[in-house]
Amino acid sequence: MRFCLVVPRTAIGECQRSDFEYVEESWLWRLLNEESFFAERDFMEKTSRYVQIIPYTVVCTPISKADLTPDKVLAYRRASDHTEQRLANNWSLGFGGHIDPEDLKPGMSKYQLITEGRGRELKEELGVTSFVPFGDSYLLNDLSDEVGSVHLGVVEQIFISSPELDPSKFGSEIAELKWVNQAEKTWSLEELQQLEGWSRILVKNLYKVAEEE
Repeated sequence: MRFCLVVPRTAIGECQRSDFEYVEESWLWRLLNEESFFAERDFMEKTSRYVQIIPYTVVCTPISKADLTPDKVLAYRRASDHTEQRLANNWSLGFGGHIDPEDLKPGMSKYQLITEGRGRELKEELGVTSFVPFGDSYLLNDLSDEVGSVHLGVVEQIFISSPELDPSKFGSEIAELKWVNQAEKTWSLEELQQLEGWSRILVKNLYKVAEEE
């Protein structure tokens, strides 16, 4: 039986009005420390009364050590046999996964589970163990499909020092990886349609997108 960290949907309050919203650290601290608990994952997939907390991480490299502006952003295509079949074969800019009870170490607050779960996911999927968060945190709350209706993304961008990654350390659920030159890129509407729903929302809010004709 699998368990994951959840909060009641009513606990996110006004954040339900937007699919992508800046969130203050103090608000997120209160949500997780006061409202979250571990519950059976299979059951939580069947009810939208609760949302499963998913750290959703965008992996970037900076333009230079002196200019900490995102230069490249890592995109990947999910494998056809991905655990979440509703996302199989889709392209994504976010690395995300559920928070497990095993992530909660002695003396750790539930707010710290965001960082712990994010680090575990990056190590499992990319072999990345060293990174630096930058920018603001956001909530991703997408009610347009059945995946989004039972999950709540906590979005954060991180820098890694080099785009050179070791393929032997990649998780089995990654079928393909590519670096996107974000510093010069404008996302076309066709490219957006190739992304999973959360990544599509993320790109529209954080990066440059072509205007509809």
